[in-house]
Amino acid sequence: MRTKVRLTLLAGLIYTSVAVAFTWPLLLHGRSLIGALDVAGDPSLNLWALGWDLQTLSTHPFWLVNGRVFDANIYFPATQTLAYSDHLLLQAVLLWPLYALTHDLVLCYNVLLVGSLVAAALAMHQLVRALVAHERAAYVAGLIFGFAPYHFTHLTHIQLQALYFLPLSFLYLHRVFSTGRTRDVLTLGLVVGLQAVSSLYYGIIGGIGLAVAALASAASTGRLLDWRLARCALLAVAIAVLVAAPCSIPYLRVQGEVAGGRNLYEAANGSAAL
Repeated sequence: MRTKVRLTLLAGLIYTSVAVAFTWPLLLHGRSLIGALDVAGDPSLNLWALGWDLQTLSTHPFWLVNGRVFDANIYFPATQTLAYSDHLLLQAVLLWPLYALTHDLVLCYNVLLVGSLVAAALAMHQLVRALVAHERAAYVAGLIFGFAPYHFTHLTHIQLQALYFLPLSFLYLHRVFSTGRTRDVLTLGLVVGLQAVSSLYYGIIGGIGLAVAALASAASTGRLLDWRLARCALLAVAIAVLVAAPCSIPYLRVQGEVAGGRNLYEAANGSAAL
């Protein structure tokens, strides 16, 4: 156990160094510039959302519990306006101690960017280490996943840096198949739910990927009719829904209240290229 902890700490240090190098010279300007090629548009929107979240956590923390945090300071008298875009609430909760110490929103944004790169790399590192028990392979996978061009293509979308829960979801899915322990089932549900909280996009994408992986694993191991495994899956899904629901329901509410949407051209233009 101690060896694994030391190896994980070492990997975190290495990935942090790589993240600093990949975002250089952001380290020198962490309190004056944000890690994006252009501040206009989405970076400013996300900076506002993160600022609203952090300010609300500082002045009205109970609003996070009763849902009033979604009644953001735009488009009065409309309510639930934080749900007009990505809420970034989980990221804000993680950043709040730093904000409480510094009251520096730009610094928090940049720490989130660099920390997201490190967390994504470290999460993939843990997954590959568990699958192949090879530390070098884990580093290769971590570096590729954590610092792929995709991350830097989306520097303007801080919400799309929240990739770190995806590898962890597959890690705990693997553990559920390997051990069937209740602890791993509960953790799988929690991680999947947190993925949806951190990014609804990745919550949907990750959920589909996990379902495919679970079915493929069950089929390849002759466990498609394993009712114990089915109960584990249902428990994990229930936990994920409970975790994700409080931050997802506001989006369902405003969907019917706000005119607009994406036409087929916009959907195709924003889709991934194959």
